[in-house]
Amino acid sequence: MLQDQKDEDFRKKIENNQKLAEERTAKKRAKRLKKKELMKTAGKKQKKTTETTSEQESNSSSDEADSLEEQEKQNSCVPEREKSEDVADK
Repeated sequence: MLQDQKDEDFRKKIENNQKLAEERTAKKRAKRLKKKELMKTAGKKQKKTTETTSEQESNSSSDEADSLEEQEKQNSCVPEREKSEDVADK
């Protein structure tokens, strides 16, 4: 009878430990899956922001190139004498 009581207590303890272990595992699994999902969404967001940033940079680069071309055209229209006077003034 005493042995049966000890066996029953032991089985309850084992079952309780297994239940706690499964709960911990489930929590860790949920945390891991959540982290993985966040990484996926963050990766997508980073790609989108990188793409838009690249587009903005390329647009601004082309704008800068256009403005440089315009400046060169304007400078080429100025007679040589005026260019040399501008340099002398500086």
